Amino acid sequence: VNSEDNDGSHELVKFTVAVATVLPDLDEGVARSQASEVLGRLDRPQQGGVGVQLEAALGGDVEVLVEAAPQIGFLEGVFPACGAPAHVPHSNEKWSPGMCGGLAWSDAPCQVPCQEGFWADGEAYRCNIAGDWEGSPACIPEWATSDWSACSSSCGAGSQHRSVVCPTGTGCQRPKPEASQACYETSGCQWVAQPWECTPACGPSSATREVSCPSGVASDCGLDGKPETAGDCEDFSTCSWKVGAWGVCSGSLCGMGTQVRAVWCESEHASHCQGLTPPTVQVCLNTTGCAWQASAWSSCSTQCGAGLLRRSVWCPSGNSD
Repeated sequence: VNSEDNDGSHELVKFTVAVATVLPDLDEGVARSQASEVLGRLDRPQQGGVGVQLEAALGGDVEVLVEAAPQIGFLEGVFPACGAPAHVPHSNEKWSPGMCGGLAWSDAPCQVPCQEGFWADGEAYRCNIAGDWEGSPACIPEWATSDWSACSSSCGAGSQHRSVVCPTGTGCQRPKPEASQACYETSGCQWVAQPWECTPACGPSSATREVSCPSGVASDCGLDGKPETAGDCEDFSTCSWKVGAWGVCSGSLCGMGTQVRAVWCESEHASHCQGLTPPTVQVCLNTTGCAWQASAWSSCSTQCGAGLLRRSVWCPSGNSD
């Protein structure tokens, strides 16, 4: 049958009409007469013939071409049985060609089951009217896949893999399954807290730290168990020495002495202050009571006439300047 679609393309459909009449004790003449009547029904002019009927049923332009003239054959007795068909590679171990042997044209087709990992393709074996096998069943290998591996990540996005092989090496016709796929796992999600960072100070201070979920999604780790990100701490990195004013110079009111001062670490613990401890004592010079001292005048340098008198003059501190 040639049919032309609206777009001008053609499709060829081939079919065969087979009619059988099975009656007991039927002579050849009567059988041929009944067969001729069946053939006549295929092309009755009053019904437009097969071509007209197909055109009405299928729509469009339909052309019926007779590739082989109808033939009437007479078979006396039962239909011949078919022997064992050819072995089908990779068929099920429980099936053998002998299980199809003895089937005739009037019997149902002989299905061929396939081994695990193979799928049935092609037509089942069917015994034709002449006692010959028709059909070409085949067992096509199916892709074999292993179980998916564990997700590469226990917290967040990852990937998983599996092996995909053709059991026979080649011949797998269906699309090959994926060997890897994306995955997302949360079973290993736990909060990760970084070390505390204390704000530099000398004594009580505040501390902060970063807390994150490895997946980047807080809900994967559970908001109820999230560690604190702020707290209290003590830091002494900025502690420095404090000094008081120097005291009054001790000792003589005119001369060398010492004076002292208070020195302390602002945290009240000397170990918290870095560097050398400032001095608490120093030498001093007191001049608040200083006055010039003079000895008695000496005798006149001459006994007759003008002369000089001498005496010693000093500062008690020892500094005559």
